[in-house]
Amino acid sequence: LELSDSEGQILLRGLHLLGAGLGLRLLMKGPKVPEAVSLALASHFLSKEGFLKHALLVPLDEYPDLVDDAYLRGEISSLQRSDLMVVRLDPASRTIMVTVIEVKVRTGLDGQLPDELTDKMIAQLSNSVISVRNRLFGHPLRDRHGSLAAALKLRRLTALLRERLERARRYEFLDESESRELVDF
Repeated sequence: LELSDSEGQILLRGLHLLGAGLGLRLLMKGPKVPEAVSLALASHFLSKEGFLKHALLVPLDEYPDLVDDAYLRGEISSLQRSDLMVVRLDPASRTIMVTVIEVKVRTGLDGQLPDELTDKMIAQLSNSVISVRNRLFGHPLRDRHGSLAAALKLRRLTALLRERLERARRYEFLDESESRELVDF
């Protein structure tokens, strides 16, 4: 992979945003390299365009158990999942909004997405939404006040968000005041 200095910085910044595992894909051969580059570029785009303001970027490949658990419980029909999750935190309203993103790199499509690819992307997005809602946010457990299972889901969600928040702060994707506000939330 040959890049100019500025292109290399963009790639590195996108990799920092996502995590160490993605950078290791650049050392592999085959389809993992373009996938890593595309995810890094997508991360850079999201950051540059302001989509990550008051938000955290989560690479779903780092949490395969979310989809695995949903699949084993029959909530989804395959193990396909999306690439990224943007978690937007709004401390003022105490709400969390999630956007799931699937990144694809293809050549030779002539401006047309084949139906098969579109169907696959829809399945990946759907599986991810169901898995995140049920396995991470514990949606089926919301009405069980005092539930140990609900408390454990909340603890896991909090740990994941803290981990991503710390990463965003360490690499200066969030400024200190925004970081403090989100930690307090």
